[in-house]
Amino acid sequence: HCSEQNAFPEWCMYPTSPVGFVVADNYLNEVRAGKLIPIRGEVDYFLDSRVNLKDGRSINFDAVILCTGYERDLTFLPEYLRLTSTSLLYEDTFPIEAENIAYIGMYPNARGAVFPIVELQARLVCAIFSGKLQLPSQEIMKEEIDKTPKDRDEIKFLTALAQMLGVEPDIDSLNLGLRHVLLEGAFTSARFRLSGFNHNYESALNSINETEMYRRKLLRSNNKIPSLASMCLFKLNQSKNSEVQYVDTFSLIKSVSS
Repeated sequence: HCSEQNAFPEWCMYPTSPVGFVVADNYLNEVRAGKLIPIRGEVDYFLDSRVNLKDGRSINFDAVILCTGYERDLTFLPEYLRLTSTSLLYEDTFPIEAENIAYIGMYPNARGAVFPIVELQARLVCAIFSGKLQLPSQEIMKEEIDKTPKDRDEIKFLTALAQMLGVEPDIDSLNLGLRHVLLEGAFTSARFRLSGFNHNYESALNSINETEMYRRKLLRSNNKIPSLASMCLFKLNQSKNSEVQYVDTFSLIKSVSS
């Protein structure tokens, strides 16, 4: 799932690795400096500034970050509602065998930037349950499920959800700078707040600009991670000419937004 990071020696994972997959600006530097100490084990109890683990270790701390992970467990649902490989979900969200229930963030092969998809799924579920939108008939939903590729990537999934909500941006109607960033820059869910249902143009534009600033910083840094960034729904264009074009159009966006 996160094997792409193994192309970077510093991030390479082994069965004995104390640190798993993480994307954070200063995480590795903090670990190297001894300010963050990754510990694998189960917490038994805390005593003031000490934590006792179930394996008998006792460790002093200033602050604790619990990295617990998660596993999907739907045993609280009736058996016929527990997702299996044969479950039929319209847009990987709505089961066609049951009403008034939806599954968010549990689509097949979930990876990369899950949260933008979860946001649009949640918006769609709220629109359906509130009566603002209606699901197609069961027959149409079955047809759509049959036509949907099993290996659909995140961007195609997001686009399908956005089209159902009517929030896919009209690229041709936007100014040149913003159009370029939406086509060639970081792909974020803020693009689906520019127009349509529950839109907030100014807030969306600020979010897009902030993400693009971070993307430019990433591209120009000495520690480039293009494949990992791509996995997280960034579209990175690494040619020198395109980067110059990017800087020019980004300046245009800032001047237009201000």
